[in-house]
Amino acid sequence: MLKITAIGSGDNGNVLHYYDDVTLVAIGGGTSTIEDFEGTAPAFTGFGGTSTEVIDNPDASGENTTSKVAQSTKPVGAEVWAGSFFDLDTPLDLVNSTSISIKTWSPAVGAVVRLKIEDKGDNTKFLEIDANTTVANAWETLTFDLSAAAPAVDPTFNYDRFVLFFDFGVSPTGDAAYTSARIKSENLYEFTYGRVEIRAKLPSAGGTWPALWTLGANFDEVGWPTCGEMDIMEHVGNNPNVVSSALHYPGNSGGSAVTSSTSVPTATSEFHNYTMEWTADSIKFVVDDELIHTSFANTTDTPFNSDFFFIMNIAMGGTLGGSIDPAFTEDTMEVDYIRVYQ
Repeated sequence: MLKITAIGSGDNGNVLHYYDDVTLVAIGGGTSTIEDFEGTAPAFTGFGGTSTEVIDNPDASGENTTSKVAQSTKPVGAEVWAGSFFDLDTPLDLVNSTSISIKTWSPAVGAVVRLKIEDKGDNTKFLEIDANTTVANAWETLTFDLSAAAPAVDPTFNYDRFVLFFDFGVSPTGDAAYTSARIKSENLYEFTYGRVEIRAKLPSAGGTWPALWTLGANFDEVGWPTCGEMDIMEHVGNNPNVVSSALHYPGNSGGSAVTSSTSVPTATSEFHNYTMEWTADSIKFVVDDELIHTSFANTTDTPFNSDFFFIMNIAMGGTLGGSIDPAFTEDTMEVDYIRVYQ
């Protein structure tokens, strides 16, 4: 029996960054506001452990005295590539622009802030620019020079998704508010196609986010979501009677993934079988051999035709996990077995 236990330590290990006044600078010097967070907040999608929300400005001084800002939370143990994005109603005209400026607040000097602007319909079309913070615990304006973007601006792309990574390349360390674990079979057991059956009992505490999933084995070469992700089972303690499954791939990732859910009233008190039937033609997710709640037509154009590896973990909070019960002490996911039939 595999047991993964999340434990509350009582300490706060989250690293917070803030940003505001995202501005596009045109050739000739004219400016236009991309987002200032003073109106309706954009719909943020976090990944890798990071979450973002609009809050009251916690340090209305210096270069930024506005009332609302975006807060990016990167917890201890988050992926080094963790970040978040929001979509734009109108694509940015980067061809006739020189730079993008962003007011940022960081707790440290030298933090890498990576800006990625991509086509939300095809995230293989993008550009990236890095900048480094130069002050700690104060607002500053970072300038992202479009002439330094990699790859270069392409006039045929729709640049309508704004992605931001703070502390890119590192994961916070120190005493975490919550500790947990994951186990993965990367470079140990990787496979293509088959019927996967995982028998598990899930944690019930508010804020727990257990997942039984697979990731494309070429992740380290092509990145996410190009490698593909198949989530056999996800569950959140704040919605204890529902389990979901999802497929993430270019054009359908993060908040746009192909997903569905089904009711399992005893998911946290009894063991159930969570199954994926994966072939070259289709991907189906099954609960207890009866409830098929996502069926996907697989084709040669998707990334679901090569080796994947297993990941089992419990996350705490985050975009899907939601608010953590303030009385949380610990909770466990138990996995009886994984079987792969081919």
